Amino acid sequence: MTDVALNAESRSETGSGPAGRLRRAGRVPGVLYGLDAPARPVSVARRDVEHILHSASGANTLVALRLDGEDTLTLIRQVQRHPTRGELLHVDFVRIRRDVAVNAEVPVHLDGEAPGTRAGGILEQALFTLSISAKPADIPVALVVDVSGLDLGGQL
Repeated sequence: MTDVALNAESRSETGSGPAGRLRRAGRVPGVLYGLDAPARPVSVARRDVEHILHSASGANTLVALRLDGEDTLTLIRQVQRHPTRGELLHVDFVRIRRDVAVNAEVPVHLDGEAPGTRAGGILEQALFTLSISAKPADIPVALVVDVSGLDLGGQL
């Protein structure tokens, strides 16, 4: 998996007023933390973060966060959105190392057509994400499960 570069700016003002001004300017407030380093408030371009989140790997995309002329390898850990408008409100970035395993939520996709559905059954998916632990470069985009062998009453 290749890294996606994302430019960030340090922010000195915190709170709802400065955060609102950032959002109106097309930026999203966030925080960079992890690896026993102090947390740093940052801001990133909303459009760039949306592109990353809507990519194939989504929040599991390795992000090279460029802050004050220095690149830091990160993952997007938490995204807060407005409850009705869906706009980005806040993004958390966690520092990671390439040689240390991290925990990630990977989507589960069903592939194929279950013969049991043609016989009147209903295919029900109970698990939509799976928590895994892997090195950052080994995190899969999704786990694909073949359901073409499921008959009535079958399960995986």
